[in-house]
Parts: sequence; structure tokens; C-alpha cells
Amino acid sequence: MILSNGSSATYLFKSESFQYILQNFYSLNSFIVDALGHVTDSTKIENKAKLKFVQTNRLFLIPGNKLVNLLYATSVNPETQKDSFELIYRLYDRKLQLLKERELKVEPASSFSYSYVADDYIIIQGLDWLGDVSYPVPLLSFYLFDNEGQKIEEIVLQDSGGTPFNYGSYAVALKLKNEKGLLIFIGEQGNDKFNYLTIIKTDGNGNFFVVKRLKINDKDHLLIPTHAYFTDEGNVLLRVHDNDLDYFDKYQVPLMASVYIMFSGEDIGIKTSAIETVGSKDLDIFPNPASNSISISCENEKSGFIKIFDQLGRLVLKEMSVGCEEKSIDISALDTGLYFVRMTDNEGRIVGRGKFVKE
Repeated sequence: MILSNGSSATYLFKSESFQYILQNFYSLNSFIVDALGHVTDSTKIENKAKLKFVQTNRLFLIPGNKLVNLLYATSVNPETQKDSFELIYRLYDRKLQLLKERELKVEPASSFSYSYVADDYIIIQGLDWLGDVSYPVPLLSFYLFDNEGQKIEEIVLQDSGGTPFNYGSYAVALKLKNEKGLLIFIGEQGNDKFNYLTIIKTDGNGNFFVVKRLKINDKDHLLIPTHAYFTDEGNVLLRVHDNDLDYFDKYQVPLMASVYIMFSGEDIGIKTSAIETVGSKDLDIFPNPASNSISISCENEKSGFIKIFDQLGRLVLKEMSVGCEEKSIDISALDTGLYFVRMTDNEGRIVGRGKFVKE
């Protein structure tokens, strides 16, 4: 049993365990708990900066049996009487010997949150509010660090004049697996009471663009992205909290459910594997839409494969491809919907892409 004496938070740690963080003014306690509720690991770190107000305190286990402590603390400057903040990175060994400490340089914001995935990077997300008090506009920022505290990329969602892009304030980010950059999911309820989900991709050099902006059909449902994961196929599974604003419990809290949304890597324009793409071209697929069969025109002179994936990124059909000008494929057994086609050579390199609709 873990006795709580202070603020606490729970985070997914591994696929079958979670991390329970308990912090107070003096210390941080981290417990790793398995699916049966057994504590399998615990660590306690004293807060030596007792004059600071600790906003967020996280502890991560990284390769090499080391610990990373991320501390977001605020204090009042005694000379200027103005608020200041620090984001502190500390690296410990398992005996809690401090190996490294540095301040992470980020732009000031009203709040920060952390994401830590795949044991090799840290994403710090900042949220600030600009504009009129009666209608503040969220400004989101994202900072990618390696697990040694070195900054890799910095993204602020604003134009060249400093005006925020108002995509919403609920966001989660994921480091791209097979290319540089981040994949960002942002949830927002618009003035029309519909919910919108914006997907943004960065290039690793501080530039970004909107991949998709999806409108959710049901009104009064606020989708809050909480976690994003890569599947083994390189597609993305997004977990959101669905807050139903039409129904409230006796404490006037909206009913909430966890919803999982799968995005095909092809559909959101990310590399699904580290396989090299060589002279990849758009495939000519016809008829489109189709009901029984499709024909694919290709310029590949070598043998290889034509693979068809559904919207969840699952391989549903695979055909041998010999150097051809046109290839006919039977799709009568497929369900109706959108499908993605990938042509590879015998060495697994992608040489063509396309998509079609099955009626």
C-alpha cells in the first residue's frame, strides 16, 4: 500500500505497469507498480530547493540503469518581486549520486508538461495564453531533448509576427520514428460546438505544417489527446479522453471515456519504416473507386511486391509484381473503404505509392 501525503499523479510506464508520483514540499517519491498492484521499484529524491514552489516533478528510468529527474519550479525574485521559473534536468545513478544537472532553456509559459517515450527523448510542452482576458488565445510550444538534456528541436506555434495559430490548447507530441521531427495532435472545441483534431508535423529544423484538420461529427464532445504510440507497423495509435458535455455526474463533472484512434502512417504522411524510398512515384490506379478489381500502372522494371493496407495500417493483400506496365488485382473480398497501395522492389525499397476506394 502507498500512503499519499501530498500531490500525486499516475503515468503509463510500460505496457503492463505504471508510475505513481507522490510529491510534497520536501521530496519526490516514485513507485513503479505492475498490473497486479505490486510495487516493483521505488525511488525517493529530496527537494533541496525548498524555497521554490515545485509545480511539476517527474522521474524517469532510462537505459544504463540511470534516473532522469525533471523539475519545474517557480519562485519570486526578492529584488524585482517578479515571478521566475526554472526547468531543471538532473541525471542520477541508482544510488542517487548526482551525475549531471543543467537548466533546460525554454521560452516562458504559464505551464509545462512532460512526455517521455521509448527511453531516448524528452518532450517538454509549454502553454501560454495571449490576447484579451475575455477571449485568450492559447500559444503552444514544444521542445525536444535527448535523455542527456541536449536540445534537438524547438517549435512555437505562431506566425512570423508572433501571432499564435489557434489550434487549441490540449495537445500531445510524439517523436517521429523513422525521420526527423515531431508529430503533434491538438484537440479543440470550436465556436460551432464541434470538436476538431489538428495533426501537425515538424521537419526537425524548427519548421512545421498542418497534415490534417479533422472535424468530429458529434457536438459537445471535447476530445483531449493524452498519449500517442507507434505500432510495430509504424502507424500511430492516439488515446484521447472523450468528455461528453451533455451529461454530468452528481458532482457536475462531465462523463468521460478513453477512446483510441488509429492513424495509418500513409494517411498522415509519415515514414512507416526505415526502409529507403528510391524514386518513389504516384501509382496510376484505375478504376477508382472500384468494386471488383483494380489495375495498377507501374514503371518498375524489376520484380517486387504490391502491398495493400487498410486505414488502420494493416496489410490486407500482397501480390507479386514482375516488371510491368499494368497489373490487375482482385479486390472483391475487401471491405468497403479507403486503401493504400505501396510498391516495393525485391530489396524492400519503396518505388511507388497510391490509394483507392473500395465500393
